[in-house]
Amino acid sequence: MPSSNGVIDFALHPPVGVMGDHLDQNGPYSGIHTLTSWNNAGSVSGVNDTFGITVQLNGPIPPHLGQVAGWVSADGQYDYTTYKQRLFQVVPQYQNVNGIWISDQVVDGFYFPLTFFWIAALPGRIGFYALPGTSWDLFYWLVG
Repeated sequence: MPSSNGVIDFALHPPVGVMGDHLDQNGPYSGIHTLTSWNNAGSVSGVNDTFGITVQLNGPIPPHLGQVAGWVSADGQYDYTTYKQRLFQVVPQYQNVNGIWISDQVVDGFYFPLTFFWIAALPGRIGFYALPGTSWDLFYWLVG
């Protein structure tokens, strides 16, 4: 008999194998944003129905940024060269019963694409910062 803890864990933190990433069609994003909703193929969804995010470059990287060589897959599809300067930042936030916004995770992006999952489930909003001169696509992770 499955425990209720296992069912709750599955609901709040499903395995990657049952999820897929979905492009936020409000993007690409540049600058600073506080996101509470996103465009899921023409339908507005709350960020609180997501389990994580993939951040992918949309356009060129400014040429003045220094690089540090990294692993590249044989097919060239995955390149983990990093940059000396932060390219973007993602901050999931949760609101407590007193109305105070709390951050339990701050992710600085020095390479792309970068995928990560929320530590706590169901964020109320997402803070996003993009290095000036860059644009980014956001892909939210959902079940199915």
